[in-house]
Amino acid sequence: MPRYWKPDALAHYLSIPYCVREKLKLKTVGSLDVLKTARKELRRREDKLRKRRERRAQGATPQTEALSNTRPWEALGISRRTWERRGKPGLDANSSAVTPTPKT
Repeated sequence: MPRYWKPDALAHYLSIPYCVREKLKLKTVGSLDVLKTARKELRRREDKLRKRRERRAQGATPQTEALSNTRPWEALGISRRTWERRGKPGLDANSSAVTPTPKT
């Protein structure tokens, strides 16, 4: 037996699949069925989702709802700078949805 095992070699020796590795929270042992590069990708994906949930919990606006994507000034037929100068008319206090205001 070698003195030092590489993570995936140890997983093959112990016959540990990925689901058991995750259930037992083994971090220094690889897995039989998921390669190291795939495990890194899975970890990145999980981290992204976790960070997204944390940002939403803190009140961050999703990019799809950002003003630069919704462009409420176009619905009013004015430029963005004019819309900002007028105090962002047509925005509801609760959301970024446009409520048309009559032109005077």
